[in-house]
Amino acid sequence: MFTLGYANITYGEFGSSSTTSTENRTYQEALLPQKISEGFYLRHRFRFEQRWIDGHDFRTRYRYAIFIDVPLNKVDLKKGAWYLAFYDEIS
Repeated sequence: MFTLGYANITYGEFGSSSTTSTENRTYQEALLPQKISEGFYLRHRFRFEQRWIDGHDFRTRYRYAIFIDVPLNKVDLKKGAWYLAFYDEIS
């Protein structure tokens, strides 16, 4: 599956400061599912981002995430399945 996306994010510091920053981000993403064995599924996500942040130069970022899904009440991940999900990301 291939996805294109856009995000507009406003964030600030914790505490009494009311200062905020804004980030605009576009991205292109590929999500590749993989069945390892009965009851273990992997998903690989590759993402390339273009970022415009207030007060900073234009930036790009490559991200990779791996997801492991383990169904609990069914043998696959069809509708109604409860499952455990584990993931980690490198950026």
